[in-house]
Amino acid sequence: MNYPGSEIVAALVEDEQRADRLRASLRRNGVRRGEMDRFALNPAGQHHGLPLGGDEDTDAGAKTGSSGAIAGAGLGGAVGAAIGTAVAPVIGPSAIVGGMAAGVYAGSLAGALNSMGAHAEATHPVVRPPGVMVAVRVTDSRVVGAIVSTMRDGGARFIERACGVWANGHWSDFDPVAPPRVVALDRRP
Repeated sequence: MNYPGSEIVAALVEDEQRADRLRASLRRNGVRRGEMDRFALNPAGQHHGLPLGGDEDTDAGAKTGSSGAIAGAGLGGAVGAAIGTAVAPVIGPSAIVGGMAAGVYAGSLAGALNSMGAHAEATHPVVRPPGVMVAVRVTDSRVVGAIVSTMRDGGARFIERACGVWANGHWSDFDPVAPPRVVALDRRP
C-alpha cells in the first residue's frame, strides 16, 4: 500500500544489532512489521546523490575561498616585497621578486583557508550521523510519545519526525540530505 503524507518517527542507532533490538521492542509495544522500515544511513557527503558521488556540487565553505585568497595574496605580496627590498642589498634585486612571489603564494593560501574555515562553521545545519535508521509510520498520533520513548530506551542517538510517503512497508521518499525535524539528539562521541 502507498500512504502519501504519512507521519513518520525515525531513530538512528549505531548498528544492525541495535536496530533489530529496537524493532523487536517497538513490535512488543504495538507497532506492526509493515509500519517499520530499517535502512543504513551513510556519513554526510557520501549519499551518492550526484553522478560522481557525494551530496553537493561544492563545499559550502569553498564559496568564500577565492575572495580570501585574493585578499591574502595582496597582503602577502606586499609583505614579501618589503622583506625582499630589505634583503636586496645582500642578496641582489631578485630578492624583491622572490619575496613578493613567496608572499603572494603564502598569503593566498592562508587567506583562502582562513575564509573557508570561518564560513563552514557558521553555515552547517544539523546533520544526521551515520548508522542504521529505524523508521515507524505513525497510524495513531496519540502513540508518538510512546514510540519516541521506546526509541530513546532502545539506544537511539538521533530521533526525528517527518511527513513522507510510506509505500510497501518503506519510507520511500526519505532524503538523507534534507534538514531533519529533530526530536532528540544524543551528543555523546
